[in-house]
Amino acid sequence: MFSKQQQQPAAASKPVETKPAETRTEAKKGPVTNTPSIISADMNIAGDLRTAGDVQVDGNVEGDIYAKNLSVGKTAVINGEVFSDIVKIWGCVNGRVRGRDITVLETAKVRGDILHESLEVARGAYVEGMIKQEDYKEAPSSKTGESDSRQGAKMNVVVGNLDKDKEKDKPAGGTSAGTAATSAGS
Repeated sequence: MFSKQQQQPAAASKPVETKPAETRTEAKKGPVTNTPSIISADMNIAGDLRTAGDVQVDGNVEGDIYAKNLSVGKTAVINGEVFSDIVKIWGCVNGRVRGRDITVLETAKVRGDILHESLEVARGAYVEGMIKQEDYKEAPSSKTGESDSRQGAKMNVVVGNLDKDKEKDKPAGGTSAGTAATSAGS
């Protein structure tokens, strides 16, 4: 068991070619993994997020998000613009959503314009804002020079029963925020 074994001479020993270790730039040329960057439910971020990869948001983001693929979880709240190839929304987005393929799922609340090439809105989802189909352009690296195209129909899409949500949004005095703002302005 622990005795020395005689080594057999190699029949036809060939020189072994060794390659230098892959550098970081060479590794990027290979297959890309789709592991998303995750913003967990207990995380709050103030500022813009920019990546060429995937992002999953379950926490709070105060700023714009530019990503290849974006998943907005049920516990997520995003206050800012979303610009991504593929967007799946289960949580809350307060701001414009731009993308090639956008899916607004049954637990989602979107308060802002949706500019899309392909859009799916599930029963029970809440959408308030302009919805416009347009050709998708890659996410810009910065917002400078970006024109604001606000043409299209203004519409509110409500799928499902929102009476529960209206009760939560009312101030303690029983008046709605819109009524309070109107009477304060008179």
